[in-house]
Amino acid sequence: NAVDGKELKPGGRVLSGYKEATMKHLKLWEEEADVRLMLGTTSYVQVRVRKGSMEEQRVPSGKFVCQVSFPGFYNFFDPTCEVDNNGKLKKRIALCPFLNPGHARFVLSWQSKPEDMDFHLLVPGAGGRSC
Repeated sequence: NAVDGKELKPGGRVLSGYKEATMKHLKLWEEEADVRLMLGTTSYVQVRVRKGSMEEQRVPSGKFVCQVSFPGFYNFFDPTCEVDNNGKLKKRIALCPFLNPGHARFVLSWQSKPEDMDFHLLVPGAGGRSC
């Protein structure tokens, strides 16, 4: 969870930045979490999630694009995901809960090799313009 850094898991407390709640439904996490690894824009594999962890699968080592979806949270997308020789994803995935209108949140996360980061915030202006 990008708000408090705690792992999202069934029965765990989840802080959205507005309120704290308990994730009550184990089934929600197991069946609705969606982790995809892609080669460029081509879907390569959908990784199964069980009890808050990715299940073991035969994913070859290499560089992938990864996308993670979870109900109530914004999609996570990163073009620089890497899988090591043991088939493990070398990336911590931070999910940000949906925000109330007019609010913004920047999420910083990095691995052993920090990369340059740029922040851009587009907000709707009058007449449909962005500023």
